[in-house]
Amino acid sequence: LKHSLINSTTIRAEYVPPIITLDYRCSIEDLIIRIYGLGYSQMEHSEVTALLTKTIEEKINIATKLLKEIEDSETQDIVYIMHTSGSTGKPKGVKVTVNNLNYITENVQRITPCDEDSTLLFMTPYTFDVSITEICGWVYNGGAVCRDLNSNTWFDDIREVLYKYNITHVAACPSVFLTMMNIYSNEINIFNNLKFVVLAGERFSLNIHKVWKESNWSFRLFNAYGPTETTVYCTLYELSKESSYDEIPIGTPLQGVEYIIDENTSELLVS
Repeated sequence: LKHSLINSTTIRAEYVPPIITLDYRCSIEDLIIRIYGLGYSQMEHSEVTALLTKTIEEKINIATKLLKEIEDSETQDIVYIMHTSGSTGKPKGVKVTVNNLNYITENVQRITPCDEDSTLLFMTPYTFDVSITEICGWVYNGGAVCRDLNSNTWFDDIREVLYKYNITHVAACPSVFLTMMNIYSNEINIFNNLKFVVLAGERFSLNIHKVWKESNWSFRLFNAYGPTETTVYCTLYELSKESSYDEIPIGTPLQGVEYIIDENTSELLVS
């Protein structure tokens, strides 16, 4: 799996590793800021600010620590780096290791199993970490069908794709899937082959459950949650047609997830 990702011409053609360029005019402050800006570091932002007030020894220590973090990352068996958007915090590059990747693929295979009759719809932009479940999910046994999200006729084309390829697995953000449900609400057979739908990346709309509950569609429906730092998903909840909801829960931790509730702030810490 790691070899297929690293040697994929599609992925390699789209991703350019970050590069910093230094010359004799650059100061140690420039070095620190540029290395920190790569997103590898776990240092707090406050540790690398106000550099002009620090001694040269302190600056050398900071630069040394930053370089050591990059060196250490080379020994962690990193498969890829996914950059966060910054919508819920400081933007950063998240280093995903083989163990991280095994964690999410094994959980996804356990919850939404893929076999020789499965076909996954690859429709998530590769810059969004949910795409990892689509890139890797078919590796176990199934196949994948890719869609070009830049196409102006995407929602028109998706109907043909669902029928033609007997799509069984879909991962999407709630707003996109709700649009699909509304567009095809009168086509009772369009989701006949669909077995699993996992929605994540946005708040789960109650309207999705309402449309699904009132339909004859029999696919299993999940609400997943997880910041990029936890490798795609860390909690999952399966909805029921027999249940009524005021809010859709984010569910319980996946296998391998640990969490702590901060008693002072009620903040959820996940690892």
